[in-house]
Amino acid sequence: MLKDCELLKKQNLALQEDFKKIKLNIANKEKEIKDIGKAKGKVEKKIKELEDQVTALTRDLSKEKEEKKKPYD
Repeated sequence: MLKDCELLKKQNLALQEDFKKIKLNIANKEKEIKDIGKAKGKVEKKIKELEDQVTALTRDLSKEKEEKKKPYD
């Protein structure tokens, strides 16, 4: 009976340690997800800026082409 009790105590301690490790792992993964979310936001903002630049450059190029087509007075 005493051996069974000691064995259960050891198993309980092992389970508690495993639980602590799992909780720590979860906390780390949650932080990782949060960091990835922040990085995603920054990347999306940069993409929008670059798309706006491409649009502006395309518009400028079109204007330039139109001006070259006009006969000089």
